[in-house]
Amino acid sequence: MSRFKKLSQTIWHYQYYIVWTPKYRFKILKGKVKAEIENCIRTFSVQQGAEIIELNAQINDVYLLVMIPPKVSVSGFVGPVTGRTAIRVLNRFAVISKPAIKGKETIDSKGLVVAPGFIDGHQHCIEPCAYRLMLRDGRTTIMDLELGAHGPKLNE
Repeated sequence: MSRFKKLSQTIWHYQYYIVWTPKYRFKILKGKVKAEIENCIRTFSVQQGAEIIELNAQINDVYLLVMIPPKVSVSGFVGPVTGRTAIRVLNRFAVISKPAIKGKETIDSKGLVVAPGFIDGHQHCIEPCAYRLMLRDGRTTIMDLELGAHGPKLNE
């Protein structure tokens, strides 16, 4: 059997070495969680048409050597596989870490709309009072991305 794979008009042999870690590098990939992650990665890889050459889940890393067909981008493979695996593991194992995860600050947002901020890609205003109004609107980044504006050395 050849090490090359065939599609209708392509002969290929792409192997990618992919490493990823749990959020905050928590050491949670052991026991039933490890077995579930390995099972999910194998299942979702087959659905993407990829072939796993080697899979090794350590306590805080996953090492994967995989053949991904050229019709699937690497990000198109990794995104769904890691995302769907995370969702499935979180649904199956509701509490993965014993201590509660807390941030530096807690905000009570009950009854409020929470958004990460908005980028305004075309803004001309340079008045400080307008900036305060834009912040109240939720704009966290403003830029003047108008094409064709001249620089200070137009005639040079």
